Amino acid sequence: MRALFLALVPMLAVAAEPATLTGKVVSVHDGDTLTAVDASNTQHKVRLAGIDAPETKQPFGTKARDRLAETCPGYVKGTARLQR
Repeated sequence: MRALFLALVPMLAVAAEPATLTGKVVSVHDGDTLTAVDASNTQHKVRLAGIDAPETKQPFGTKARDRLAETCPGYVKGTARLQR
C-alpha cells in the first residue's frame, strides 16, 4: 500500500501547463473571472490565477469587477456582442 502511495505522489505534483488564449473579452463576471471569445467564436471562461477578488455581491465586489474591466483592452461594458 505504501509503495502505491509513493508511486502516486509525483503525479499530484505535476501542474497543468498554462495555455495561451488570444481573443476578445466579451464579459467580466467579477474581479477575477471573465469570458473571452477566440477567432473561431468559441467562448472561454477564464479565471485569473493568483487573484483573490471579492464576489460581486460582497463588499467592493462591483468595484473589483469594474477595475478588471478597465484593464481589459478594447472591452466596453454592454457593447460586446457575439456574431453567429
